[in-house]
Amino acid sequence: MQFIREHELDPSNPDIFELRAKYYRLKGDSNSELRGINQVVVLDPSDSSHFRERAEIYSEMRCLHKAQEDLEQALTLVGECLFYRKCLKRQLQDIEGSCL
Repeated sequence: MQFIREHELDPSNPDIFELRAKYYRLKGDSNSELRGINQVVVLDPSDSSHFRERAEIYSEMRCLHKAQEDLEQALTLVGECLFYRKCLKRQLQDIEGSCL
């Protein structure tokens, strides 16, 4: 995090916000982590992994409907990678089971 504070960074680069979100995950600050990953999604809405990351945060925060929405969005973006699709579907099934 010190590196981020000391260097001029491009605010349109989603990698910076993703790094910051991971930092906050390590610190146990879910709200700040969510703010960081929200910015990543805004800057790069075509990457399914960002929606999966946010779904994990929502799931940990027990915001299961939001997690479900993000996993569904990730599935629409993932393309043809069968393994990744299978992983996303499994996560979605777990969330749906928790919503019952």
